[in-house]
Amino acid sequence: MKKAAVLLMSTSWKSILLVVLFSPVVFIAQEAPKVGWKRAGAETFSLNATEFKYLRLPSGRLRFEFQAEDAVYAGVLTPQRYGALSGKYLTLAHFGQFHCVRESIVEATAECNVGVSNAVLAVRDKRGPITRAAGAYSTVKPLGGSATLADRASKPNKVRVTLYQWACIENCPTS
Repeated sequence: MKKAAVLLMSTSWKSILLVVLFSPVVFIAQEAPKVGWKRAGAETFSLNATEFKYLRLPSGRLRFEFQAEDAVYAGVLTPQRYGALSGKYLTLAHFGQFHCVRESIVEATAECNVGVSNAVLAVRDKRGPITRAAGAYSTVKPLGGSATLADRASKPNKVRVTLYQWACIENCPTS
């Protein structure tokens, strides 16, 4: 009986010793998570002169890639500011009250730390009411070269916004 107890105890110690010796190898084999820019979404849309579009944003560190055929303005609104402007005409002057504003974008990358949930990205065509009116006038009464103004005013501006979020991209822990 004593021999069985000694044998059992020595086997237990050997098992514990093996676990202690080889457990660092298991922990070392797991690589640390790698963080970077992870694509969170993309949207392509058309804007006519004076038109705008709102896009909901996640909170955190964000990167926007903009591509447009004609210049646009972009900026981040808090949910409160969005609520106050919702349903109203968005002027270029409003962008002075937004965060992370970019003006006259045709192709650009911008980073922004969004610390509130339900923030909104506003994107507005730079062409304003005067461009629209001049374009309408030039279609009725063309004046040398103003046909291009009519084309510019009436042609939709194709815009693409790609959103990236700073997040785990490799060896991510599962939760």
